[in-house]
Amino acid sequence: MRMDLEFGEQKLLKEKVDSFVFSVRELSKKLNGDIFSLRNLLVQCVRDVPEMVDAGLKSERLLSKKKHLAIARESLEQCKTYLSMLKSMRMVSTLELIRQIEEINKLLEKQ
Repeated sequence: MRMDLEFGEQKLLKEKVDSFVFSVRELSKKLNGDIFSLRNLLVQCVRDVPEMVDAGLKSERLLSKKKHLAIARESLEQCKTYLSMLKSMRMVSTLELIRQIEEINKLLEKQ
């Protein structure tokens, strides 16, 4: 039973990460210009998140798993900072994306 629950949580995590990355890419297309290189920074910080999460979930060694998931979490926090900057500059609404990061982080903590 626990194995099925764990698989379900991992699948949900992957789906949420993929959805978040897609949403960030869509948002970046809407940004006019690249003020302070935020568009580029935003895309860069989420680029490797799916791979890091996948590598962490597939890793059989606990240290490797924790390392990959920590890298993914740090990238998400960096992205959250850039989204907060965009929000404070009133360029776009980022509340939903920030909420998605918080959801993903909760799922990462369970792994």
